[in-house]
Amino acid sequence: TWTPPTQRTDGSALTNLASYRLYERCGTAQPSLVATIPAPATSYVRTNVPDDGRTCYWQMTAVDSAGVESARTAEVVK
Repeated sequence: TWTPPTQRTDGSALTNLASYRLYERCGTAQPSLVATIPAPATSYVRTNVPDDGRTCYWQMTAVDSAGVESARTAEVVK
């Protein structure tokens, strides 16, 4: 779960939030997009997480209605 952003990185109001993107990185692989979650969702369940001993990390971004994507969040780890 997460709290929706209300501001852009420049401090201006974010009034046209359209979706979120969830990126996953397991082991030494490069991050890949695993889900696009429509706003106003504030939770998501990732199924089929690799269970092969690698550590997996996730990051999210917010995307506005013009397709502008925010910087990625800090990684969270499983």
